[in-house]
Amino acid sequence: MQGMIMHHAQAVAMTALIPSHTDNEKIRTLGARISVSQSDEMKFMKRWLHARGALLSLAMPGMPAMDRDGKPMAAMPGMLPYFPPENTILGDSQSLAGFWRRVASWLIDTLILIVVIQLPFNAFHNYRLSGIAVTIASFFYWSLMLTYANGQTLGMRATQVRTVNASDRGPVLIAQAGARTGLFCVLMLLTNFVHVVIYKNPTVAEKAIENHQLSVLFFYSLPRLIDLAWPIWDKKNQTLHDKFGHTIVIKQTKVLI
Repeated sequence: MQGMIMHHAQAVAMTALIPSHTDNEKIRTLGARISVSQSDEMKFMKRWLHARGALLSLAMPGMPAMDRDGKPMAAMPGMLPYFPPENTILGDSQSLAGFWRRVASWLIDTLILIVVIQLPFNAFHNYRLSGIAVTIASFFYWSLMLTYANGQTLGMRATQVRTVNASDRGPVLIAQAGARTGLFCVLMLLTNFVHVVIYKNPTVAEKAIENHQLSVLFFYSLPRLIDLAWPIWDKKNQTLHDKFGHTIVIKQTKVLI
């Protein structure tokens, strides 16, 4: 099964060469269909292996894979060398996404959720319920998009980043996406329980209430801020919810190798 994953990955790598080698729309369409179908099958095979506690990939180059008896396994017929040929273009650079690129993708996704979910609730002055609704919507939005949309939310697509498995940079499993997004949503809920009342022309007593509520809001927001800022000093540019879900975020750009 691991060999088939490599076999499919090579097909995806080859289809990535098509746009730079031909303008024929039929060939480009065929290549896109192959890429999508092979990528979907790779996700299925990795979920199948993960459910059975098996390794998701074969041995590294120069280290042959072993069978159950500890003997080297023969290479699959038709398999190309592990390394791509010199001067070929791959679809993903596999380099880690920077902090500000991640912030930009998060801001885009947050803006989408605010417009679609929060503003309608706010129109009826139900601010507390709107915060909870946004949190619930965020959980399903991020979890499903990371699992079934190539590891990308709409904000990630706009900023050309992708979430992948931290161990082998393969597709994110639904359990990983749920754990990752679940922790982030728990941190979101902490701030939603604090309701700040802003008074018009406040008295001294009302101003004291405002200041107290704002300080409580900052206290409950601190874990979320720490989580979002964690990539600044983390070697893998991971947030805390990345670490909890065993994921990393990579740039998706074409590079020459």
